[in-house]
Amino acid sequence: MFQDKIVSFFYLKIFVAVVILLIIGSIIVRISNEIVGSSFKNNSFSLLIVSKDSKIIFVDKASKSALFLAIGDMRGFVRGKGPLEASIALGLPINAMIFDNKPPSNLKEFASSSNVSRLVFGGGNLVFKNIDKYDIYKLANAINGSLSDNINEIRINIFNQNQMKEKVGDLFRDSVINNMEYTIEVENGTSVDGLGTETAGILSRLGYNVIAVRTSELRSNSYIAYPDKPDIYINSLAGLTGFDVKKEKVSQSADIMVFLGDDLDSMLSF
Repeated sequence: MFQDKIVSFFYLKIFVAVVILLIIGSIIVRISNEIVGSSFKNNSFSLLIVSKDSKIIFVDKASKSALFLAIGDMRGFVRGKGPLEASIALGLPINAMIFDNKPPSNLKEFASSSNVSRLVFGGGNLVFKNIDKYDIYKLANAINGSLSDNINEIRINIFNQNQMKEKVGDLFRDSVINNMEYTIEVENGTSVDGLGTETAGILSRLGYNVIAVRTSELRSNSYIAYPDKPDIYINSLAGLTGFDVKKEKVSQSADIMVFLGDDLDSMLSF
């Protein structure tokens, strides 16, 4: 009888150990998936918080800077859109979006432990696009690590070009991208007039050196053409646009060609 109890206890310990290992394994898998699926992989990151009083947060890790724009009600402009469509609609680089009915009033509030916990654990009616929990932690850490002299908090009408020039200027400029000697050509293969110029403007605001904008008759989905191995510059460009990278030389005048294609045409035409 006593021997049976020892055997039963032994198997019980094995069962408990297996359950604990499964729980730990499940947690590790979830964390790994968050890290692998992270969108904030490059030097800078731009988040649009959509609400009755929308906000844009932009951070640059290398320069330890952070920008907070209060831009008013943007819900009508970006409803049903993803980050790339929102970028085109607002004329600013947008990597990710959160639809949030309790937006922060400043950078400190966004990066506070209570707000980060709310975003991570899903408090309120939240909708995430191209951002995960790991990104939120990284964004909060980048804000907290920014130098006080490199923090700007501004309320602005982003459709007022004079205000954008005077108050925002080059505050969206990625300090790493800006110092890399690549040139870009944008080719517009869509039926949307001016889309190439709009895209070039968004890229230029980040510090990409766009030297040409052309119209193309090519029928293809959007892509980035670069003949060498991708580096932080190409990966950042792909992260912003969501376009595939093709290892080929297309442009005769630029190092990189960004082609706007059929997928954008259908995305922006409805």
